[in-house]
Amino acid sequence: MIRLERLNAIGELAAGVSHNLNNMLTGVIIPAQILHEKIHVPNLRVHLEDIIESGNRMASMVRKMHQFVRKGGPGNTAAIDLNAAVSSAVEISRNRWQDKAQEQGIEIRLLKDLREIPPIQGTSYELESLLLNLLFNAVDALPEGGEITLKTRAIKNGAQLSISDTGVGMDTQTAQRIFEPFFTTKQTVGTGLGLSTTYRTMQDWNGEISVQSTPGLGTTFTLNFRADHAAAATAAALVDAPAPVEAGRLLVVEDNEIVSATLCRALPKHQVESALDGIEALSKFSEDRYDAVLIDLGLPKVMGHQVAQSMRQIDPAVALVLITGWDLRHDDERLTHFDFYMQKPFGDLGAIIHTVDKAVALRRKRKNTQA
Repeated sequence: MIRLERLNAIGELAAGVSHNLNNMLTGVIIPAQILHEKIHVPNLRVHLEDIIESGNRMASMVRKMHQFVRKGGPGNTAAIDLNAAVSSAVEISRNRWQDKAQEQGIEIRLLKDLREIPPIQGTSYELESLLLNLLFNAVDALPEGGEITLKTRAIKNGAQLSISDTGVGMDTQTAQRIFEPFFTTKQTVGTGLGLSTTYRTMQDWNGEISVQSTPGLGTTFTLNFRADHAAAATAAALVDAPAPVEAGRLLVVEDNEIVSATLCRALPKHQVESALDGIEALSKFSEDRYDAVLIDLGLPKVMGHQVAQSMRQIDPAVALVLITGWDLRHDDERLTHFDFYMQKPFGDLGAIIHTVDKAVALRRKRKNTQA
C-alpha cells in the first residue's frame, strides 16, 4: 500500500512539472503567434499555425493535470468560462471524433455556436470530465458518421449548453432511463456510470440536464448552469475600461527568464522593464513610475500577492495584473490585490495585449479621477 506521504510527494512533483511546462509553453506559443503576425509566406504560416495549435492542445492537457494535482479531483465550485471549457474539450477529444473516425473511413463534423454567456459555477476538473463524457457518447451514436453540434446561450440566471448529434437516437423508454446508475446501451464497453455521474454533478451544482431523442434522427442533451454573478459583475466592470491612447510604462515581475522575455517582446507598443523577483521589483517601483505591473504569484523571496500589496500602498492608482499558472478560486484572497488576472500558459497574444491595454487605461482613469 502506498503511504500518504508518498502520494503527497508524487502530487508535489506533478505540480512542479506542470508549472515548468506552463512556462515553457508560454515560450513556444506566444513567439509563434508573434511570428505568425509578421510573416506572410503561406508555407511558413502553415507551420506556425501547426505549432500554435499543438501548443494550445498541450496547454489544455497541462491544465487538466494541474487541476487534478492541485485539487485532487473534484472540489469547491469556482467561476468558469464555459465557452473556453467547451473549446478545450473539443480539442482534447479530437483524436476520438476526428482521427479515429477517419481511420474507420467515416466523417464526423463538429460544429460550435458559442454565444456570449456569463461565467458559470462549477469545478474545472468535473466540467471537463462531464463534457468529454457527453462528446464521447455523441461519437458512439454516429457509427456511420454525421454531425455533432455544441451551442451555448445565456438564459435567466445562467448559461445553457446543448450537445446534439445526428446519430442513431433512442426510444422513449431508453431516454427515460439514461441517467440511471449502471444503465447502458453499449453491449461491449462502458460501466453505465458516465451519464449518471453527469446527472449527479449537475445536481451538485444546482443545475439541470435533460435529453431529447428520436430513433434514427439523433439526440440532444441540454444542460442549464447557474451563473457566477460575482465573477460576471467583475468582468462587466473591466470591459468598461477605455482603450489607452498612448503607450504605457510597464514592469514585468516574473522569475522565469523565458516567460519574462516573451512578455516584453509581446508588448512592443509599451515601455517595458522587468524584474526577476519581488525584492528587485520593489526596489524599482515608486509612485507614478509605472502604469501597470504584471506580477507572477510564485516569486522567490517575496510572494507575488505581497509584492502587489506593497505596490498598492506606494501607488494606489497603479494597475496590477496577476500572471500565474495556478487555478485560483474567484474568492481567493490573493486576487483582491489585483485588478486583472491572466492564466499561464498564455495561449492568445491578442488577449495579453487587450488585458494590458485595459490595465494602462484603468491607471489613467484613476489618475484623472484623483485630479
